[in-house]
Amino acid sequence: MLKKLTIQNFVIAEALEIDFTQGMCVLTGETGAGKSLIVDAILGVLGQRVAPDTIRQGAEFAYLEAVFAPNDSVRSLLREREFDELVDVESLVLSKTVHKTGSRSRLNGQLVTQSLIRELSERLIDSIGQNENQTLFLEESHLTMLDELGTAGHQQLLQEIYQIFQSLQSNRRELAGAAERAREHERQKDFMAFQLQEISEANLQPEEEEALQAERERLRHAEKLLASAGEAYAGLYDNPHGSTVCEQLESVQRLLGSAARFDSSLEPVIETLDTALAQMQEAARDLSAYVDGIERNPMRLEEVEDRLDLIKKLRHKYGTDIESILAFGSDLETRLKELEHSEEHIRELEKAVAELERRYAKTAANLHRSRQQLIKQLEPRIENELKELGMAKTRFSVEMDHDDNRFAENGQERVRFLMSPNPGEPLRPLARIASGGEASRLLLAFKLVLKRANPVPTLIFDEVDTGISGKAALVVSQKLARLGLEHQVLCISHLPVIAAMADQQLWIEKQMGTKATRIQLTTLKPEERVTRLAQMTSGQVTDSSLSSAREIYEHALAFKSSLGASACQADPAQESEINPPEALFAPETLLNLALELPVAS
Repeated sequence: MLKKLTIQNFVIAEALEIDFTQGMCVLTGETGAGKSLIVDAILGVLGQRVAPDTIRQGAEFAYLEAVFAPNDSVRSLLREREFDELVDVESLVLSKTVHKTGSRSRLNGQLVTQSLIRELSERLIDSIGQNENQTLFLEESHLTMLDELGTAGHQQLLQEIYQIFQSLQSNRRELAGAAERAREHERQKDFMAFQLQEISEANLQPEEEEALQAERERLRHAEKLLASAGEAYAGLYDNPHGSTVCEQLESVQRLLGSAARFDSSLEPVIETLDTALAQMQEAARDLSAYVDGIERNPMRLEEVEDRLDLIKKLRHKYGTDIESILAFGSDLETRLKELEHSEEHIRELEKAVAELERRYAKTAANLHRSRQQLIKQLEPRIENELKELGMAKTRFSVEMDHDDNRFAENGQERVRFLMSPNPGEPLRPLARIASGGEASRLLLAFKLVLKRANPVPTLIFDEVDTGISGKAALVVSQKLARLGLEHQVLCISHLPVIAAMADQQLWIEKQMGTKATRIQLTTLKPEERVTRLAQMTSGQVTDSSLSSAREIYEHALAFKSSLGASACQADPAQESEINPPEALFAPETLLNLALELPVAS
């Protein structure tokens, strides 16, 4: 349950601190006083987005904090998320700090993700606002509302069909893609085969183009190369018209050899000349071999030119160089092989899709049967709740359409809720039949039924009593009082008959200053409650409205006493003053009183 709420610099609230009790707590006050601000703060702490413009004018940040007593479901979640140090604490402190640039949430001082906060929220509190009436009119939401009634086995079926559907969709997409690729490849098959043949027949080799370009240069300039190399060879080693470099080195070598007999220091020079002579002779032999190898071959030059032209054409079509051409050919080969195996792959995918469709149909059938059982449970439960809410003649029905050819993540059904508020009228969709007051009570009936299936400790009713008065208001107040025996109920209401049923009544006022607007919150004592109920009844406190308010309050105490409610918060010192006589316990007396009382607008 919610134990305490702290609000700082939020909208017009500068600083508020509220201690909540068990049972039923009603937030009351004039229209626009800021009652919904309290609910917004609670929901903001529990993961609802809080906009930067909610920071109070002139403040740097807003701070919201809610203290909860954890239940077993919350402890289980904390254990799953490895918050072992929080499993056994008596209080969970959830807080949110809102800055202009964003917000941060903490759990007992630790920064936590919004996903964890939302998971905790689902196990701590349920908020039922005015806008939720619209949910009843959206037929696409009816299936979800029905499924919420399901037990763990039903929820497991929902999870299974969701997972199967996702796998089925994934395989269907892959199958469609494979089939489209196969069709496209089939259209391109001949062209790809021609391209691959052209590349394969070229028998290209890495770095071949560079070698051919070098060979072409030699063939083009064979005469010049032969002349230059021949002349160099003659100058080095074989010159019929004069001495060669080798002959001159030999002459110098002999001259120094004679001198070295008289001076041995010349021997290193002679060794150098020996080396030089050997190198010159080696160079001459290389030149001789080079000259012998020079080919003046116009036919070979033409072959090389043709080969280079072929490579150039292939580069223009398939790549910037031989490596990229070969890579393109390899890709073509892979694609052609894929085409060969695509039919087999498609058959495997078709088999997988068929198996998933079979599993889906089986799970969908189980889910359908489970939903049929839920409908059998939901219809009488809703009608029973509506009966207790003053709509005894109302018939409620769930229409479910099953389509074996429909595949969706939540099964093969479409569901819509039908209602007949008056005897003799046919069942019709809610959007065409329910009035505002009927919708409020119908929503309350749904929440009462669903909360028994999926209980949470705290329920918030944000002006869910809109559009009702008289008898309807009385039965709603009694239902909320009964609900307060099992849950903590927080309720915003303008109706005195509902406020009187509260175990804790909070009064919220807006104070208008010259420079700022603030709100003030007071937990009312029993004698203060009568005064405020009088104000809620007629808009002003008069002897007549005080008398009516006292009767409302006394009858509310009588009704809760008849329930054996232990959560009644009346001050023992005041009990003798406001305790009603036994006659006031009669339900018909309570009803007549509610029907006679005016309601302040």
